[in-house]
Amino acid sequence: MIETGEYYKPQQPNSADYDFVNDLYGLNKALFMEAVKDHRKELIKMNADRPKLYALIMQYLSEESLDEVKRVATFEDIKKATDPLELWKLIEESHKVNWISKVEAVTKLAARTTYQGMRQGPYDTELNTVKPAATPERWMLADIKAATKCGGI
Repeated sequence: MIETGEYYKPQQPNSADYDFVNDLYGLNKALFMEAVKDHRKELIKMNADRPKLYALIMQYLSEESLDEVKRVATFEDIKKATDPLELWKLIEESHKVNWISKVEAVTKLAARTTYQGMRQGPYDTELNTVKPAATPERWMLADIKAATKCGGI
């Protein structure tokens, strides 16, 4: 379901696989009928298990993801139907990360534009920004520089 975007469909028994012409005792017919019954039982079980799969997917959604999914207009219909496939499609659609373009140049341009538009907030200072992954000596040096700028040392 996740990879194909549709429900799994078990293979239906093929009557050509059974030799009904040379079946004196009806064993092939009985085997074919049993395969048809098993196929039907599997379909019924899969349909009955769909609400359980829906609940399993919902169980593992984070609060933020659940809020994001609930904002979509079709969520209430999917919730009433307890349809795991439609829920999965909704999750994929609402959680797309790189949806701007599949062209690398366009994606990089969008990332640069977003980065250039970022501004330091009123409560952001050099002291609470993320330090580069470097040696502890560099961190200490950066802390000292930041403290001297603020008049702390």
